[in-house]
Amino acid sequence: MAMGTNSQGVVGSQLVEDHLVSLREGLELSKRMGAELANCHSGHDSWSLDKGIDYLHRADGIAAEVGVAMTHETHRRRLLWNPWQAWALAQAVPSARITADLSHWVCACERVFSSESDAEWPEILATVASRAALIHARVGYNEGPQVPHPAAREARYEVEEHLKWWRTIVEARAEAGDAEIFVEPEFGAPGYQRCTAFTREAEGDLWEINSYMAARFVKMCRGLRGVEAEMPPAMAAVMARCDERAAVAAGPAGAASAAAAEGRDWTGVAAGVAVGVVVGAGVAALVLGRGGGK
Repeated sequence: MAMGTNSQGVVGSQLVEDHLVSLREGLELSKRMGAELANCHSGHDSWSLDKGIDYLHRADGIAAEVGVAMTHETHRRRLLWNPWQAWALAQAVPSARITADLSHWVCACERVFSSESDAEWPEILATVASRAALIHARVGYNEGPQVPHPAAREARYEVEEHLKWWRTIVEARAEAGDAEIFVEPEFGAPGYQRCTAFTREAEGDLWEINSYMAARFVKMCRGLRGVEAEMPPAMAAVMARCDERAAVAAGPAGAASAAAAEGRDWTGVAAGVAVGVVVGAGVAALVLGRGGGK
């Protein structure tokens, strides 16, 4: 993606049939590649509720025919582009699974949601949690889908709120008895990532940013009932380094408090989630949990 273009991925059509054709092609390719789960940028943001319901029902049928599980992302420009539309569609089509990329909602609606700003938010989040098959662990803010760095002190509020939402989802999936949930720390390349004007030089190291977010996710999962989490040493080292940098940026008082912070030994096995990180063209973390455990 680049400024000055309108290239926003595949299938810009407003026609339901075009999206279904593309979906079948994508799922068949996924099947040949041995995919376990296909995340879909489903539909078009201009569709009515009736069109969206029709698409979701027919998409479920195609996924069943092809034999690949699918999940619909809460993505801008797509069918689930805002919380209220997604909530209505989820209620109308109970079989639809959801990819919870809540950073898009924060950006599109220009706020970090709470019961104070939106009374129905707890119900919407609970509905997402009851359907989530995948979490995109990226943190959005009022003016964009991706904070520059999740370790930065200026992003602390947004990071903590997203972590609370993700915790709600993980707890719901463990309570439901799911054997696993997929998590992808999805901070993206330029287009999503901020760049310096004129030079187009990216601000920050994506390996570090995504590794830090994955580590914070594992740390968040520690102690959750029915969940197992393991912190790879390399990931723990990235988190420690980034937190130290944030403390130094905050001044002497911040550095002192960071050095004394509880839980600095992050290399051990936490209570719950085995996470592997693959960084390059795509960054992914696989989170494995065990249902039950009560």
